[in-house]
Order: sequence, then C-alpha cells, then structure tokens
Amino acid sequence: MTTTLFTNMVTTTAPINRVQSLLVDLSKLAAWNQSINDVQVTDQGAKLSRTDEAINQQELLQIAATSQQVIYLGQGPRLSYQLIFKLTTDQVGTLIHEEFMVLHATLPRPFLTLLKPTAKKAFYRNLTNLVRLAE
Repeated sequence: MTTTLFTNMVTTTAPINRVQSLLVDLSKLAAWNQSINDVQVTDQGAKLSRTDEAINQQELLQIAATSQQVIYLGQGPRLSYQLIFKLTTDQVGTLIHEEFMVLHATLPRPFLTLLKPTAKKAFYRNLTNLVRLAE
C-alpha cells in the first residue's frame, strides 16, 4: 500500500536545470543531505550509509528523471519509499515540490504517524540545504 507521508515545498532563484543536475548527481547527495555520510554510486543508483540514528542505516537508492521531475526509490531493511521532486519554473526561479511516499514498512503504522512531523522537518531542512547549494 502506497501512502503519502508528507509534502514540502521551497522556491529557489536557481534555474531548474541547476536544481535537477544536483538532484540526479547522487555523488553530491551528502552535500545537501547531512544525515548521509557515505554514498557509493553504482550502475543502478547508489548505496547510502548513515552514522546517525535512522530508520534505515543503509539503503539502496535508484533514480529516475524527466525534464521536470526526479524520483528517488529508496529500499532499506525497515522502510521502502519513493521521494518525488517536481520542478516547475515560477516568477522567482524554480519551485521544488517534494512528496515522500511510503511503499513498504516493517514499522508499525502508529510509529509512522508519530514520525511524520520529525521527518517532514528533516526533509525540509535538506531541501533548504539543496537550495543553498544550487544558488
């Protein structure tokens, strides 16, 4: 069962192609997502590792991209998810709309509900880091 856990939105003055290039370059992921300490890029995506406490200490990440969307598919031992970045141009620059969807979890549903505000805040912080890097 696929469930949207949360969404975030930010605007940047960076052009859409700059934002997309950062999102698809998995070797730069740790530069804007500080919970990730190691990224090993593979033919299929990347292997991610975290030193801090996380639902998935390690996971595999695959990526798909179109001209206005980047999708991360994360698969870990406790949580599999889809993170969709929709990119649109507005009068300021680029609008980034992020949607986090749970695909499969071994965690109890009430735990995911409790996790939602913390995860939303952490992912928003990552988005603002991405914006700073893009600008």
